[in-house]
Amino acid sequence: MRHNNKLFWSVPLFVGLFFSACGKRPIAKVDGIPIYSEDIKDEKGIQHAYGANYTDEEALLLLFQQKLREYVLLKKLSIKIREKDIEKEKERIDRETKAPEILNRVKAYFNKDKKRYLKAFVYPVLVSRLLEQTFYFDTTIQKKGYMLSRKKFKALKEHPNMDIKNDSFYISLDLEKMEKENKGIPFVLPFYQMDSAVLRSLPQKGLYPEIIEDRAGYYILRKLDKKSKKFDGFFIRKRSFNKWFHDNIKDVKIEIFDKEMKNRVLSRAKGSYIEKLIIK
Repeated sequence: MRHNNKLFWSVPLFVGLFFSACGKRPIAKVDGIPIYSEDIKDEKGIQHAYGANYTDEEALLLLFQQKLREYVLLKKLSIKIREKDIEKEKERIDRETKAPEILNRVKAYFNKDKKRYLKAFVYPVLVSRLLEQTFYFDTTIQKKGYMLSRKKFKALKEHPNMDIKNDSFYISLDLEKMEKENKGIPFVLPFYQMDSAVLRSLPQKGLYPEIIEDRAGYYILRKLDKKSKKFDGFFIRKRSFNKWFHDNIKDVKIEIFDKEMKNRVLSRAKGSYIEKLIIK
């Protein structure tokens, strides 16, 4: 669990020539961040590599989503990205991809144009990853749930035999029974697999020695039976990403400079949160 301040990624902003398109008139802007016709073309190329055929307006809507995430990361959270971070992200994608054939098709589309590949594909992936990483694991953003989890953990540590069944955050799990009934293990599976040796060594009614955290929330668990996989404890859910994200972009203005494109985008985005941001 991170106990750091609001920002844990803080590096100089990489601007320079990497994303420049001097002399070209943008198709649209998201809070001043320009989108060019080449960006739409490249987004369509990327989606085609995934097996989807997007129209220009559909590709532009995807780009709006990317730029809105960029806006929140860079302007709301003041988290900045430099060239070497993008290079490292490229290496991470190569190393960790679960779909190498699709990645190869994406790379083939860019035909060894590294600059365009980094800008159109790698950079948006990095922005999304950093944004979600910050939201889910920053204890300032998740302050309410984080502080409550510490309070619950302290109470259970001081009173290990406390009856907590009537608590609104109470959870009860019989992992062995769930495994036998093939119901699948819910949120606790990753921690259980990772720390099963620790859990097996816990005495009866033994409290797991730390708060367990993932993207969903905070877990305080105690083992109820030394010879089984029965646990109870608390689960404190984290804030909703979508609500937080929409709150942070509500004042953004999206400009579309081509009237025909604007009409097509407004028709396609009707009723969505993006429609509300477009200057009519």
